[in-house]
Parts: sequence; C-alpha cells; structure tokens
Amino acid sequence: MQRINGRIVNSLVGKITYSGDSKDDKFGINITADITVANDESEIASNDHVYRIVDDIGSLKGEELSDDEKVMGFAARGQNYIYLDKNFDGTTATHETFHSAGLKHIKDEIQSGTFGKPIKKIGNHFQSFSTNDYSGNLMHQQRDLKKFRTSNQGNKLTKWQLTMIESLYSNKKLNRGKQKTDD
Repeated sequence: MQRINGRIVNSLVGKITYSGDSKDDKFGINITADITVANDESEIASNDHVYRIVDDIGSLKGEELSDDEKVMGFAARGQNYIYLDKNFDGTTATHETFHSAGLKHIKDEIQSGTFGKPIKKIGNHFQSFSTNDYSGNLMHQQRDLKKFRTSNQGNKLTKWQLTMIESLYSNKKLNRGKQKTDD
C-alpha cells in the first residue's frame, strides 16, 4: 500500500500547471496530499476523499471493453471516491481526482460562457469542445486520445476549470457525504 500511496501522492503534488488566458493572470495551484490507509469504513470521515484500488474497473462499472482497452480509473463528478486500477499509470490518479473535484472530460464540456469558458454556438445550440481543444489539458481522456490518434493530454488546467471547482466547492456541490461501498 505504501508504494501505491507514493504513486498517488507523486502524481498529485507539484505536477499541475495553470494555463492562463493572458500574461496578467495571476493564479496559483498548490496541491498537498496526506494519504492514509483505512482498515474499515468506520475510519472514513464524510469529507475524506477515498482512493479504492481495484483489479478491474471495467467490470466494476459493467463496461464491455475490447482486448486492447483497459479502464485505469473512474471517479464520479463531485463525489469523494476515486477508483484506480492496481496498475494505474501516468496522470490517472490526478485526472480522476479532478473528476471528483467536479471537472468533466474536455470533449464533454459545453462552450457556454459559464465560469469564463469561451462561447461557441451553432444556431441556438452551444457546442462541445473537442479532443483537439486545450492541448496539454489534464482532463483529456486517454481512451479518446488513442481513438483519435492525438496526444493532447498533459497536466494543465485552465482558469475556467479552476473557477468551476471553486464555485462547486463554495456552493457545497462537492464532498457530498460519506462514501458507500457498492457491494
């Protein structure tokens, strides 16, 4: 467990960068991590974030995957549980942690102007971002990037993403209660 603990902490601390909109943007990101191992559900407080290390997230979620696909992590937006495959790699723990903090995949975000996002409409409908938008952003999904043969995932977050997290937290839409096991 110490090895996994170290991998999670190392993927979070000092790895996220801010992709500012202008040179005048003064925005800092400081992430700290204090991870302990819980031996029982009763040791988990309602505001704790929980990393669950599992053998097969795909089957846990009921997904049918091809032989060359593997789900390395899963976290529901705004909830404080994070599932990681026992062999998670790269930015998986960080990416899933930011789902827990309320962020969606870039391709699932709507260009609506909220939180300072750009606005893009066709007719009366706001458009989604694509896997080509925000190169180097943490919230690109590996599966999409492989599918479209792009390498846009990185460790950057935008001002609108950080503003969204701050708003969700301030409006008590994050960390909503003690985690429950699915068994």
